[in-house]
Amino acid sequence: MKAFQEHKPDDIIKQAGSAYFPAKVEKRTPGAMNLEEFKATVAQVLKTNEYEEYLEKLFTKVRHFMVDYIITGRQKAVGYMI
Repeated sequence: MKAFQEHKPDDIIKQAGSAYFPAKVEKRTPGAMNLEEFKATVAQVLKTNEYEEYLEKLFTKVRHFMVDYIITGRQKAVGYMI
């Protein structure tokens, strides 16, 4: 899926810049998508918006799985160190 590999997200502006200070931005990792970017990319690949509701459910399930996976991994690592 070339569209997912070439995804380059915009930085998140935390605080606008001024004449004296540069803007504070949070860099985003290429390929890390939010829900809207994910739906737009899949719609571009499939050339239809027909599956928008299903994509929201899929995105939510994957996100929750990854959060649980990361938390479980950290707990195991801390348990091992103790």
